Amino acid sequence: MKHLISSFLVLATLSSNAMSAERSCQVGFKFDSARVNKKALDACLKSLQLTAADQVLVTSAATPTGPSKYNQALSERRAKSLQAALTKEVPNLHVDTKALGEIARDGLVSIVAVTSPAAVAVAPAPVTTETSGVVATASAPAATEGQWRVALRAGFDDTWVEDGEEYFAPGLDVAYIAKTSDPRLRVEVAALASTLEENTRTRLTTYHLAPMVGYKSSAGYIAGIRALAGVVHSNESRSDYGDAGAELRLGHEMGPWALMFGAGRSRALTRVGLDLGYRF
Repeated sequence: MKHLISSFLVLATLSSNAMSAERSCQVGFKFDSARVNKKALDACLKSLQLTAADQVLVTSAATPTGPSKYNQALSERRAKSLQAALTKEVPNLHVDTKALGEIARDGLVSIVAVTSPAAVAVAPAPVTTETSGVVATASAPAATEGQWRVALRAGFDDTWVEDGEEYFAPGLDVAYIAKTSDPRLRVEVAALASTLEENTRTRLTTYHLAPMVGYKSSAGYIAGIRALAGVVHSNESRSDYGDAGAELRLGHEMGPWALMFGAGRSRALTRVGLDLGYRF
């Protein structure tokens, strides 16, 4: 759906006076976000000097990462967000929107402002990594933006310490998704905490650090292996056990939501569970 900046919105302003000069600017959006960058918006407003007599066309897009339907909706939300921001700053301004959906990785799209709306042309625009004048620019969309994910876990874990029984194991998974140069590479570092419950009694509490390396498809499917290193605490004997192992992770991301299945083994545990997470 998007990388460090996953699309450009191009403001093409058409003055009511047919002899007025063509003006345009660009606003970048962060990964999976429709929130308008206030700094870039202010720069555009300063450059364009909009009045209520102007006609503005807002064109938005999203990168191809993820489902096409989601990307189309994201590009529409971006167009509407910028439309609302512009009309808030310039009351009675006429703003039209156009949502392009997915844009190929080799370029984005610019709208060339002309005096006749029927003659508006669409042409590819290069991606730049530097800021010049009032144009809000971005790095190439092949990169992913670092993000956080918080997930609730539900599982059934076997213990290899003390009684060696299986228990219901709810928990919390907090992960940082690292920025990478390839959107197919998934690198995460997570902190995990779980309890092993018997009726209303907590038998064990587990704490692990879990780095993961994996693969993410363009449709949002994820497969990876993560290491486990931490401590298992017995609430019965008050003993601590050092723990290390590995876990297979399979899942799917739909927008900011992620459903993941994990199965693994360590010195103290056999872990099987699902977690539902939210990225931000």
